[in-house]
Amino acid sequence: MRVKTGMMSSIFSRLATAIVVIACAGFLNTAMAAHSESDHSGGHGGGGGHSGGHSDGGGHDSGHGGHSGGGSGHSSASGHGHGHDTARSASRRVENRIFRGGRPIWAQEGIPEVELGRLNVGRAPPFVLARAENKALEEYTDDMAELYQLSAENAANLLQNNFDELARIHSPVQNLALYRDVMIFNQTQLPNVAPSSTYDLAAIFLGSASDKNIPVSKDTVIAINRILGLVELSPDDTAILATKAETVRSAILIGHGEDQHSDPAGN
Repeated sequence: MRVKTGMMSSIFSRLATAIVVIACAGFLNTAMAAHSESDHSGGHGGGGGHSGGHSDGGGHDSGHGGHSGGGSGHSSASGHGHGHDTARSASRRVENRIFRGGRPIWAQEGIPEVELGRLNVGRAPPFVLARAENKALEEYTDDMAELYQLSAENAANLLQNNFDELARIHSPVQNLALYRDVMIFNQTQLPNVAPSSTYDLAAIFLGSASDKNIPVSKDTVIAINRILGLVELSPDDTAILATKAETVRSAILIGHGEDQHSDPAGN
C-alpha cells in the first residue's frame, strides 16, 4: 500500500509539473503576440505614419509624404519604404517638394492677374517640363549654340531678320523647360553654350516660350516664376529680365510674319 501511495505521489507530481509548464508556455505565447501586435500597430499609426499623414490637416499630398518620408511613416516602420521609394519617379518626388499642403506654391502666394497664354503650361505637373527638357537636349545641334551665346538684344536682331534660317529650339514648352533650368542652376545643359549672361539666356528662352501676341511684362515674370516655384527676384532684376524677354518676343513676332500667327505647330 505504501508502494502504491508513493507511485501515485510521483504521478501527481509529474502531472503538476506538466501543467505548470503548459501554463507558462501559454502565457509566454500570449505576451509575445501582444507585443507583436503593439509593434505592428505602432508602425502603421504612430510617429507620423500613414494615418497621421492623412489626418494632420495637410491634405492628400501630405498623406503621401507619410508614405515616403525618410525615417518616418508607413514606409519606414513597415519595412516597405524601399519598395515605395523606388516605385516613385524622380518627377513625383520633385512634385512633392513643390507642393505644400496639397496646394502649389503659386496658389498659396497668389500670382498677378496677367494673361500668360502658352506660359500656362508651367502649371502642368513637373514631369511635363522635365520630359520637354530631355526632348530639347535630344534635338539640340551645335549650330544652335550661336543664338544662345548672344545678348538678348543681339539674339532678337537675328530672330527678327533671319527667322527662317536661324537654327534654334522652336517648341514653347521646351523653351520654358530650359528657362526653368537656367533660373534654378544659373547655367544651361545645352552643350558648347557660353551665355552672354544668365538673364540674357533666360530671356531668350522666356521670350521664345511666350505667346507671340502677348507682351512679356514684369507681372509676367513674377507670375511664371511663382508658378514654376522659382526664387523671387528683386524688382530691378525682374524688370531687366522682363525687358529682355519682351525684346525677344517682339522680334519673334516680326520675324515670324503676320500671316503665320495662327501656326498650329506653335512655332
